[in-house]
Amino acid sequence: MWAVFAKLQQHRLFVKRSKCAFGEHSIAYMGHAIFAAGVAMDPTKVQAALKTAVTTAPVLALSDFARPFTVECDASTHGFRAVLLQDKHPIAYFSRPVVPRHRSLTAYECELIGLVHAIHALSCRDTDDGVVLAISAPRFNFITCLRQAQATDPALVAIRDELAVGSRAAPWSLTDGLVTYDGRLYVPPSSPLLPEIMAAVHEDGHEGVQCTLHRLHRDFHFPDMRRLVQDFVRACATCQRYKSEHLHPAGLLLPLPVPTAVWADIGLDFMEALPRVRGKSVILTVVDRFSKYYHFIPLAHPYSAESVA
Repeated sequence: MWAVFAKLQQHRLFVKRSKCAFGEHSIAYMGHAIFAAGVAMDPTKVQAALKTAVTTAPVLALSDFARPFTVECDASTHGFRAVLLQDKHPIAYFSRPVVPRHRSLTAYECELIGLVHAIHALSCRDTDDGVVLAISAPRFNFITCLRQAQATDPALVAIRDELAVGSRAAPWSLTDGLVTYDGRLYVPPSSPLLPEIMAAVHEDGHEGVQCTLHRLHRDFHFPDMRRLVQDFVRACATCQRYKSEHLHPAGLLLPLPVPTAVWADIGLDFMEALPRVRGKSVILTVVDRFSKYYHFIPLAHPYSAESVA
């Protein structure tokens, strides 16, 4: 101690008495305890951290069957996920990949399937006194809107009247008061519900024209479906911003072999949409890869592989 005081006096340094401790076996400093043998975490800080860790999420809580449970679930085209909660504290988790036959379903159907799987997996009591308080529902009440359109939309009213008098035969029919075509709900092309239906089906995964058509064709029918879906997908900002390839991945890039003789290896290309001169608007370029000699051949539409050869 006298050595420490001597050093302080030598360098003209001062200490504050209220912040000094003498004859202590350990000193607390910035969440640590300094001992003669070394430095360790402050035991009071460790105890407080452990208390916080075991009493807050994500540590699972023990279930209390006297209080209600809540199941929150979500689904995508690749998996189901659910968490069992009680008083907003997690009790158990559940996840499962989606089987291939379910990947074409809508988000609402996948969520319902995930909810059923989650309830079976997270159930802890084999009794019948459980109560489901809420289930995920679609964002819009489409069936109600379509029923309202049956009485106001001229196209649907006309088809409904024809079905009522028997002048329109199969595959048209009335199912539960709704006009159906081959067992699928019919939506007129002028209906304001049509863009909303295509948006709900397409935005589930933004998987292109074919997948959107497949999902729509399963439940709905409307004229010129392919063209309308193609126009909708082309106008989708997400699809235009993030284009995904639906092809097999390409292999390694391989350079073309170096030719060893003149006109043994040639390259062909077509220059289209040129100003028409003497009836010709296309130029066929033929280039020898060895000598770089070339020919320009004018062509006129229509032309075929046979005529070019």
